[in-house]
Amino acid sequence: MSTMAQMRIEKENWIQSLYGLTVDELPLTRNPVADFDSLSEREKDKQMQIYALKGETLKILAEYESFYLTMKRDGVIGWIEQKFVKKDLSITSFPKLVSKLQSPHSFFEEWLATPYRWGGVSKAGIDCSAYTQLYYFEVLNMEIPKNSQDQRKLGTSITIENIQDNDLIFCKGRKIPHVNHVGIFYQGKVHHAQLHCGVTTDELNQFWEKYLIQEIRRI
Repeated sequence: MSTMAQMRIEKENWIQSLYGLTVDELPLTRNPVADFDSLSEREKDKQMQIYALKGETLKILAEYESFYLTMKRDGVIGWIEQKFVKKDLSITSFPKLVSKLQSPHSFFEEWLATPYRWGGVSKAGIDCSAYTQLYYFEVLNMEIPKNSQDQRKLGTSITIENIQDNDLIFCKGRKIPHVNHVGIFYQGKVHHAQLHCGVTTDELNQFWEKYLIQEIRRI
């Protein structure tokens, strides 16, 4: 196992127009990390950027020893071992995504009780901002960023009195100094991926008791 401190490659040195496909569902990390699964949970949290799905197209930005610096379609950048990405010179751009155009109810039912996983983007585990990102695409056919801080920059700030379906609620735990959670408001309830129980649904007043709401945004 090796963990390197803050490996950075400047944009001007990035490879142009090289793509590859992942061979499994795997993490992209902040620094080049071999044998991610052997890290402590604390170290995993420090290194985790996001998971890439099996067969997902990644843009290869740079090579360093046995690693690639890669970018996902939504702009999230992270390192992955080269053995887990198969270069494909026939791919010249990210493939076009097609929304399922699900109803909100079918989406919530499908994902209910999915376990929480920091950086997760699939049924194997998902985090709060990936859940809201996926909802906006599969239900509303809108592509929004993965990171909750970037999501918070979108749209218009709304008061609690004017909250409507599909608004995003940004909040924090009662002992946390900064915003660290996001959920979706729909028909009086908040749907969100919670650390200790996975994807769940709370009445708005229950959610209010658990978290300190910092802002509501309408995209």
